[in-house]
Amino acid sequence: QYVLLDDEQSGLLLKQLENSFSWHRKTQLPLYSNSIQGFRNDIENGLDSTKMNNHLLAAKSYYKSFNTRLINDVGILLPGLTENQLKEVMEYFADKNDDYQEEYLDKSKEELKEKKLENLTEQFEDWLDDLTEQQKSMLNDFVIKYDWNYEERYQLRLK
Repeated sequence: QYVLLDDEQSGLLLKQLENSFSWHRKTQLPLYSNSIQGFRNDIENGLDSTKMNNHLLAAKSYYKSFNTRLINDVGILLPGLTENQLKEVMEYFADKNDDYQEEYLDKSKEELKEKKLENLTEQFEDWLDDLTEQQKSMLNDFVIKYDWNYEERYQLRLK
């Protein structure tokens, strides 16, 4: 929980969230569905690292689009927060940034790549069931080649 809201603020937040989720259902879920079907087709017809990268980049763009929409919809509530509530929000984000630093910036590149491979493997197995050795190898190659710029993401979090 970022901040404790009063009843009026909670009502406004729920209304804004309803708008965000309605937009998501109408515009984003059809995109996800098409993307997942394309991913399945690529798996059946031979998924190479270029196609894999394209699918991951598409997923990243969907994530960014939803987050941008959600931030804009919820962000309009910020002017109505009290000074204490704003302080709570800032403390929450400071704690989360500290956690991020510990989890990503205080680790070696090898530890980070190992963790990323583990997370991606779990994610893809949730979507596709067990991965073949070839698919696992492709994920490993992707993790090795892709620049996971955690420092840049951290700087964006601080803004």
